[in-house]
Amino acid sequence: MDLDARERTNRPLLAAPHAQRALEIAERIVARAIAWTSERSTEHPETLGGFAGCLLVAEALARTGGSPPRPLRELAREALVVSPQRRGLYDGSAGLLVVLDALDRDGTAFARPRAALCAALAEDLLAARALDPADRPGFDLIRGAAGKLIALREVPDDVAAHVRTLFGELADRTAERIADPDPERAGIDIGVAHGFPGILAALNVALPHERALARRYVDLILAVSHAAGGARRWDGAWSRERTPPPRRAWCYQTAGVAAVLYDRAVVDGDDALRNLALDALRATIGEPEQAGWDDALCHGRSGVALIYAHVARDGDPFAREAERLALEVLRRYRDDAEFGYAAFNLVERAEEHRPQFLDAALGIALFLIEAAVPSERRWLPLLGLRPETRP
Repeated sequence: MDLDARERTNRPLLAAPHAQRALEIAERIVARAIAWTSERSTEHPETLGGFAGCLLVAEALARTGGSPPRPLRELAREALVVSPQRRGLYDGSAGLLVVLDALDRDGTAFARPRAALCAALAEDLLAARALDPADRPGFDLIRGAAGKLIALREVPDDVAAHVRTLFGELADRTAERIADPDPERAGIDIGVAHGFPGILAALNVALPHERALARRYVDLILAVSHAAGGARRWDGAWSRERTPPPRRAWCYQTAGVAAVLYDRAVVDGDDALRNLALDALRATIGEPEQAGWDDALCHGRSGVALIYAHVARDGDPFAREAERLALEVLRRYRDDAEFGYAAFNLVERAEEHRPQFLDAALGIALFLIEAAVPSERRWLPLLGLRPETRP
């Protein structure tokens, strides 16, 4: 892929005056989210809905000339106090480390706390033993080994060797489960958020040169795909008996999985895999909106728009659809809602009003900022995607 095309993915999705309105809405969400978090930090201390998420979005807002209600260093100190109690990408120190790296390219701010966070994550990974495909929190991107690995900017050699063994053995066990003729036993999570595609995402970001291991996961991902309309499609869980319905989401099904395959293709210079991933993504553009599709990053319009922007070239269908979705997110803002947008709880099948980053308002605020101004999107490892930085 040429570097010029890579640069174009960073361009704003919204033109004035829509961009200005997006920034105004983001500023309102950030103010409300920080106030909520400051009042309730002891109730929800370790999530990216907390101070780490507030810090990430407030810094993005400040870069545009906005005015976060609390100083950034103050938010950072709060996050450093509460986040290390857990280690996951979305419930603790791994997420905070990605945020700090995204905000401080040179790694000079909070150097000692960051070194301690890195050491704690490395210790957790070295202590991990056999990973089980059925134990998602043990290996997944959200709370498990994949998310902890993705947070390490430089992976120590002993950690890389241990992870190579762990992930290789997990690939063996996953292959056995996929091949199991018993449909009840063969069921296995194949979403980016909680399934084994998250392992490939972590390798793409943290250990991109582990090509042999990464290709094992590519082969496993392709093995659980279905042919639909001339393109590959993925369900939320592996089943031979069921062709998955159309659904656009980062966390589960085709859009997120294809984005991870696309990143691997770019790393390896594999045009065939890149075209397969783009064909899969292209086939999702015409999919109808499904029940429970909200505006958040996890299973909503913002996350899918970012994926399309991640692979887009100027004027192509991905760029046009990303722009359309950004306008739709902007249109759906409600000033009478506590945080501007309602999050849809897929388990409870109900709307909720929350500030959390991945599946609620803070992530939408960051998307609106990214849609309004040019950005390097250095925070994309939080979605298991390679940052769009220029060499």
